[in-house]
Formats: sequence, structure tokens, C-alpha cells
Amino acid sequence: MFCRWLNSLFKLGFTRQLKVDDLYDVRPQDESNHLADKLEKVIQPYLVGEVIDYFSPDTQMTSQDVYTYAIALTVTGMIQMCILPLYFYSMHCVAMQMKAAVGAIIYRKILKMSSYSLHKTSTGQVVNMLSTDVNTFDYATEAFHFIWIAPIEIAIVLYLIYRRMGIAAFFTLTVILSMVPLQFLLGYLFGTLRTRIGSEKDKRTLLMNEVITGMSIIKMYCWEKPISHLITQLRRQELKQIWHSSVLMSVNKSLFLASGRLLALVIFAAAWKMGLPLTAKTVFSSIGWIEILQLSVFFFLFSAIEKNTQLAASLKRIQRVLLLDDMHTVDGTRNKANIGPVRISESDSNIAVEINSMTAFWDSHLQNNKPGNSKANDVQM
Repeated sequence: MFCRWLNSLFKLGFTRQLKVDDLYDVRPQDESNHLADKLEKVIQPYLVGEVIDYFSPDTQMTSQDVYTYAIALTVTGMIQMCILPLYFYSMHCVAMQMKAAVGAIIYRKILKMSSYSLHKTSTGQVVNMLSTDVNTFDYATEAFHFIWIAPIEIAIVLYLIYRRMGIAAFFTLTVILSMVPLQFLLGYLFGTLRTRIGSEKDKRTLLMNEVITGMSIIKMYCWEKPISHLITQLRRQELKQIWHSSVLMSVNKSLFLASGRLLALVIFAAAWKMGLPLTAKTVFSSIGWIEILQLSVFFFLFSAIEKNTQLAASLKRIQRVLLLDDMHTVDGTRNKANIGPVRISESDSNIAVEINSMTAFWDSHLQNNKPGNSKANDVQM
């Protein structure tokens, strides 16, 4: 809770510069499951209802019972306070490991790319993948488990509300189910915009790299204004997609802020219409459970849908780079179909390399299209 295990690391950092070996490894037990936290949050509204029931005129609860519920309510809040930071910490550790692994794979891929693949990949595109696309792991892992936890929590909370308010609880499920298709639509739009933003950013960074490389030519021909106008146009296109994404994000946040009031309005209006009694115990307990649904479903679950669609779009961009052709090495023992072997002869010391009937391509995909135009004569060097 107080992170005292970091004290020794801080002391070591004051004495000398920290090294990689000085850092702690992530413990397996730190990847804690937050089901305990969700269970405590479900219990809290029930305890609140029991405490409020003590103040009802016809209550049969003793003072000892209400003190017990009050202590239990305090303990569940403290447990939640201790477990929730550990969950987010463990998820960020997992995201960090995923980012490091994907970044290393991209780096290794770049080292062995063929010449044609390098021409199709710009430095700015690689920088965007390592700085923007890889960072989507941070947001996607935070709410990932709510994809399967939220339906379970909905069933539990609906059962608890049903015990308090009867059939009116199922109107809550109607509101939730009506918003799920809208959220999937927003998630699809988020993924589409994420792809467009990445594409526009790649165009801008590619142009900036070319401008920096050819700065002397631009200065010599006084092309500053045309190039500046072109960069501005590309940046405006990028900002346009970012603005659309921000609008959708605002709509998503508005749904989260309005969902709690909407659920309370629907369930209490249905209970009033059916003539069900609305006591303080029933109202406060139901509001507590509605707040749980608001946080778990309308924030974490919908956020998981949004962030994972963005992550899927980023992974597709990374996949396109990883699927590019690698640089092929050729030795004396390699012999493919319809290709003569490359023989290294040691009989003539004046010949370093001997090539017989070699066919070479900048783009291996054109090998089956125009094989006759790329065939070279026998060469001795």
C-alpha cells in the first residue's frame, strides 16, 4: 500500500546511476485478478441499504447489527482502495511488456528488410508505430477484462435489484441492451478513424523526412512556400480526422455521464407505474448498484470496445510492415526450382565471384510477370 519496497531502489539511485539489473522483475502475483474488487463493490450498496433500514420506523434491526454493517461497509471500502491500484499497476506492467515485445519485433524486422521493402517503408512510419500505435496497448489492457466481467456483473446486479424492486429491474436491462449496438457502431468508427489518422500521419512524416533530406535543394530553388503549403494541407487533413475522433469520444463520454441518471429514471418510473413501494432502503441500494453498472458497463466495457478497436487498427498497420519481404541470403548449396545454383569456385584465384544464368529483381513480386526482361548474362569478377 505504501510501496516501501521502492525505498532500497531510491537509496541506490541516490548513490549511483541505476542500471537495468537494478530494477525489479514483475512478480506473477502482481497480475492480480480484480474480481475481488468488483465483489466488494457489489456488496457495498447492500450494506448501505441495511444501515439505512435501521432508521426506518418499523425496523427490527438492533444497534449491534447496524454497527456490524457499518464496519463491514468501511472494510469493503478499504479493501477496494488497496486492490484497485494493484490491478491497474499489473495491467500497465502487462502493457509495458507487450509494447517492449512488439517494439523489438519491429526493430528486428527493419534490420532484415529487403531493399524493396525499405523503399516501401519510411522512417516516419516506423516512428509512428513505435510512438503511437504501440501505445494503444496501455489503454486496451486497462479495461480488457471487463469484456467478460461486465455481463456477469450485469446478471448479479439485476438479480439484487430484482430482490429489492421486483420486475422493474428488467427495464434496466432494456436500456443497457439498447445502447450496446450504438457502442459497437462507435467502436467501428473509432477503428476506421484510427486507420485514417495513422495514414495521414505517415504521409506528413514522409514528406517531412524528404524536406529535411533535400533542404539544400529547397533553399536553392526557393521552394519554401510551396512546400510549407503542402505540409499545412497534410496537417489539416490529419487534424480533420483527429477532430472527428474527438467528437465521437465526446459522444461516448456523454453516454457514460447520462447513463446513471437514465437507468435510475427508468427503473424508478417503472416501479412507480407498477405501484411498487419506494422506500429509502430500496432507493439507496438501487442507486448504488446502478452506479456499479454505470462504471463497469458504460465506462470500462464501452471503453474496452473503443480501445480494442483502435488496437486492432494499430495491429493491422504493424502487421503490414511485418509481412514485407525479408532480405534473402544466397550460398553455394542453395538451389530453388528453375534457378541454377550459385557456385563458388576456388580453382581460379583471379575470379572472386562467378554467376551463371542469374535472374535478379528489385521486386520479387514481379518475378512471375516479366522474367525475360531481368535475366543477366554470365558474369565473372
